[in-house]
Amino acid sequence: MISSYSPEQLWNLVPSEGSDLFRSEQRQGVVVCAEDTGDLMKALIRFGVTDASQAPAAALFRRLPRDWDEACLVGTMPPDDVRQVATFFAEAPLDRWVEEHRAALDAEIVELGWGGWGAEAWMPQLRRDAQAVAELFHAAAASGEAVIVKIDA
Repeated sequence: MISSYSPEQLWNLVPSEGSDLFRSEQRQGVVVCAEDTGDLMKALIRFGVTDASQAPAAALFRRLPRDWDEACLVGTMPPDDVRQVATFFAEAPLDRWVEEHRAALDAEIVELGWGGWGAEAWMPQLRRDAQAVAELFHAAAASGEAVIVKIDA
C-alpha cells in the first residue's frame, strides 16, 4: 500500500518531467504535469466554486496532502479524497470558469509574478492541464488508487 512508502520512495515512483519514462507514463494517463498552471488551476477552482457542496472537494484539491513532506516535496492523496475530487471535477464546468474568471485569473498571474504571460498563452494551457488533471483523478478514482502529488523542483 502506497501509504506505507517513505517520501523518498514516493519521489522515486514519479518520473521527472521531461524524462522518457515521464512521457511514456503521460501518454498512458498515469502522470500529469501542471508545472506552469498548478497555482493558476487552484485559483480557477477558488474563483469558480460557489456551491457549498463543492467546497470540501475543492479544498482537498487546493491544499497540500496531509502527509506532505517539505524536504522531498511529495505527498499522497488517499483514495477516498481522490474519489471526492474526481466527482468534483466531473461536475465542474472548468472551461466555462476559465472564460468567466478571465480578469481574476489575469490578476492572479500578475500576483504570482508571471506578468507578461498573456491570456492567449495561459488560457489554452490552463484548459489542457485542468482537463488532464481531471482525467487523472477520474482514472485513479475508478481504480481505487491514491494520487501522488510531487513538485519536481
